[in-house]
Amino acid sequence: MAANSAVQVDLIFVIAILTIMGYSINDTIIIFDRIRENMKLHGGQLTSKKLTYEKLFDDSIRQTMRRTLGTSSATILVVICMRVFGTGIMKTFAFIIGLGIVAGTFSSIFIGASFAYVIIKYIQKKH
Repeated sequence: MAANSAVQVDLIFVIAILTIMGYSINDTIIIFDRIRENMKLHGGQLTSKKLTYEKLFDDSIRQTMRRTLGTSSATILVVICMRVFGTGIMKTFAFIIGLGIVAGTFSSIFIGASFAYVIIKYIQKKH
């Protein structure tokens, strides 16, 4: 028999989800901005064999990795303190935010940039 586990969707849950979305979108924008800047910087070299899109995306992710992981780590420390010292609703909020920060950081680094790379390669094949 399946256990009945219900998640209560209240104001705190909605606030946590919106905070996670904003945090994840911010990380993704930072990575995409670095890719854009590197494309401007090395734009003429992308047509040659010296610099490929793979290298460009890899360099861009590496350049933002320290900042992204540093920001996420600092935020996780605050969330851990909220979870340990908070009560009731704060513990629930901290738990949801903590999971969201981890998921958002990984999705920004590993999914967002990879998806952009696939789209660029697809557009190149079309033309």
